[in-house]
Amino acid sequence: MCRRCLTSYSLSLTIGSAFFLLLVYMLSEELAFQASGGVDVELNISRWIIPVHDFHTNSLIGEIPQGWRLLIPADSNLSCSECIEDDMQWTKDAYNRDTNSKPAPESVYSRMIPVLFVIKSHAQQIVMSSDISISHLQNSMPRLFIDNQPDGVTGLEYFSPTLTIDSHHFLYKSEIDRESICKYRIRKCMHPLWILGLQCKAKRLHGISQDVILDQQAPPVFASAPKFSIQDSTDGLFEYDGFWAMFQMFVQHGDEASVWGLWAQRLMMEIHAEMGLVTLPCSKNTSVNTAKITLSPKSHGVYKAVNSWKCPGNMDFFRCAVSLAVQLHYDGYVTHEALEALHVWLAELWAVNYTPPQRRKSSPCPSPPIKEGCVVHNPALSLSGGPAGMPAYNTPQKLFLALETKCLNLPKRPNVSDPFKPYLLDPRDNSKVRDIALVLIFYDSSIYSNIVYLEDLHRKYFNQIIYCGPTASHFIAFYNEFKRPISYIEVPNTRGFVAHDCLTRAIMINYRVSGYLEIADDVILNTWSLGSIPRDRFWFQMELRIANRFQKMMQDFAMAFPVPWWPWTTDGEKWGAKAVANVWNRLLEVQTNGTFVSQKLIQNFLEMLQHNSGNPDNFFYTSSDIFYVPTIFRRSWIFLGEIFVENNVFLDVAVPTLMNGIDLTGNIIRLDGTYLWYNNRANYPAHYWGFLNFFHPWKIGWIHQPQHAHFMCYFILPYIVDDLTERKSSIQK
Repeated sequence: MCRRCLTSYSLSLTIGSAFFLLLVYMLSEELAFQASGGVDVELNISRWIIPVHDFHTNSLIGEIPQGWRLLIPADSNLSCSECIEDDMQWTKDAYNRDTNSKPAPESVYSRMIPVLFVIKSHAQQIVMSSDISISHLQNSMPRLFIDNQPDGVTGLEYFSPTLTIDSHHFLYKSEIDRESICKYRIRKCMHPLWILGLQCKAKRLHGISQDVILDQQAPPVFASAPKFSIQDSTDGLFEYDGFWAMFQMFVQHGDEASVWGLWAQRLMMEIHAEMGLVTLPCSKNTSVNTAKITLSPKSHGVYKAVNSWKCPGNMDFFRCAVSLAVQLHYDGYVTHEALEALHVWLAELWAVNYTPPQRRKSSPCPSPPIKEGCVVHNPALSLSGGPAGMPAYNTPQKLFLALETKCLNLPKRPNVSDPFKPYLLDPRDNSKVRDIALVLIFYDSSIYSNIVYLEDLHRKYFNQIIYCGPTASHFIAFYNEFKRPISYIEVPNTRGFVAHDCLTRAIMINYRVSGYLEIADDVILNTWSLGSIPRDRFWFQMELRIANRFQKMMQDFAMAFPVPWWPWTTDGEKWGAKAVANVWNRLLEVQTNGTFVSQKLIQNFLEMLQHNSGNPDNFFYTSSDIFYVPTIFRRSWIFLGEIFVENNVFLDVAVPTLMNGIDLTGNIIRLDGTYLWYNNRANYPAHYWGFLNFFHPWKIGWIHQPQHAHFMCYFILPYIVDDLTERKSSIQK
């Protein structure tokens, strides 16, 4: 018989033996439970918190998060209204019984016991927490929960074929990766079975004097296939269909955790589900890791093994789980003791009446879940010991290295700060807008090189900057020359007519920010004036106009006398009248045939829009080169905004209509800014005021023309110097 045939035959016998032992163990457990009359558990509690480490009674101070129960040891002597004692003598007895399967190692089994208790008590969600202090629970637990859209979770998926360490997706990179740049994409309709929280550790990176921590504003990252080597996860949220995967929380950290993490990630493919990673908040005593983090040869071997494994179609899910584990054992990646521990775990799940998930042949999503387009995701620089998004310097530094090259030999303005002298930035980090993500849109992919100047302007204020535009290949060509990690979202080329697609995609990615501010490349943002504006309300410009979707002509808001507004009727009404009609038809269709949640979202939108506009067929329109969307409206904006994007509704209709359909017009913050049209643009510096919020238009590409560069260099930049260095401004214009 050939060697390959012998190997296959031997492996089949091993798998068959493993199944037999598992079935015997399951049967013995079930008979033991029936003989004892079952388990006397009267609890019916769906949401549980279980400590991962040893329990310390003095750490529990305050209130448990509402709707949750904390499982505590029976001998803890702790009085807590939201706590339940763990009295699992029945599983301890089962553990000590002499069965045909050897018991799991004590340390692993001791972690199983409380989980089995809460599953028997009808758990639907379980949080494994490394720290049960109230401050940790209140700060960390919310990060494990991802808000759902009507058809599931929408977020950032890592789909590159390269295996990565979990923290890689949240740690600033001092150098860009040239090999595979478009490694992420936006995925809708996800159903993550578990979310792992990564411990916040400080790292030492080459070229940065301060310790770097995981980006606390970075979005969750999801995977629908084996992608992550789990190294730094300490906490986790598990849904019912993912309880089986909690086995990865029972083993030690390091290579063993990575093995079982990849085992679980491969098995989730059998049920077309996902898992996710998030960062946990940093404590005051964050440890520093100076060791270089790399993937071990074992992790690479396991990654290859799980991706080459296939589960026979006639096996149920638990048989697939054992089959993959046996394969890993046969390949030398899983010990015999670990394999037997898995047998015990699956048998005990059976004994507490856990129903394993069913294998699926296809995704449960009603429509394609992938949002087409490249996403370049780079975590922002986050420094230990403060909120600053820039390194602190002990000596003065120049602030505008790129812009200065365009300002040489230009006449200076008197009585204003010289923007090109070295300055020492305020060590308290004077930026007031680091809780906002800035979305910068490009209508033309040929001008991505202007990003070097936009970085000079905005990176001092914003941690999260997302550049957005068409034709990813043009961006990548610039990115490879720029050599600095920045983030980018590709959108279809609509000449900027559907530019709200950029913010809609950015909010889909789900950064941990208060909101998203989108500006066009011809808007000057007076960032120093934005700090005190409420973050929980929409921001828009002063003017709002109302129109009716059946009217034949709309007035151009840029003209002082009646002139037809071109987007409403040109291009076969694609961006205007026809697009709005298609949106209304789609809204009414979903309101009739959609899910309860989607129907409610549309009902609320149409009722609010009618209330604000005075007519069920009215909508809003006006120039929308700058607007802000709070994160609290994420669900509504994604669901409704995508309908407007898919039907090509013009930017200046979509944005004000969405805002006025989601919230009261009176709640919208009206930004104080300048819009110049036609002849008024000839002498634009005369219309600029530093105390306003924005100025339109001034294109960043004008920096190459001396007469326009002078305005940027000696009107705008001095304000930034005064703001960030806490110098009292001596200029009024």
